[in-house]
Amino acid sequence: EDLHKMLNQKVLVMANDGRVFIGMLRGIDQVTNLVLEDVEERVFSKTNQMTVDTYDVNLFRGDDIAIVALYNEEKDKEVDWSQIRVEPINQ
Repeated sequence: EDLHKMLNQKVLVMANDGRVFIGMLRGIDQVTNLVLEDVEERVFSKTNQMTVDTYDVNLFRGDDIAIVALYNEEKDKEVDWSQIRVEPINQ
C-alpha cells in the first residue's frame, strides 16, 4: 500500500535490526524517512517478557526500515504477548 495513504494512521514499523515500533504516521519524505508520533517500541527477549518503551516522536531513516504496515489493534489483542520469547535479530 502506498505509504502516503497511511498518513495519520497507526502503523507498525520494523527496523532492519529487528526492532518493532507502533505509532501514528505523521510524516514521510521522498527517501522514505518517516516521522511517528506517540510511539511504543516493543522490546523482545529470549528469556523475559516483552517490554514496551514509549516516545513522543521518533524519526526513522528510510534505509533503516524493513517493513511498514497498518497496525491492526484487533489482531494484536489476539496475541498473548506475555508468552512470547524471541531472540533479538540484532544480537
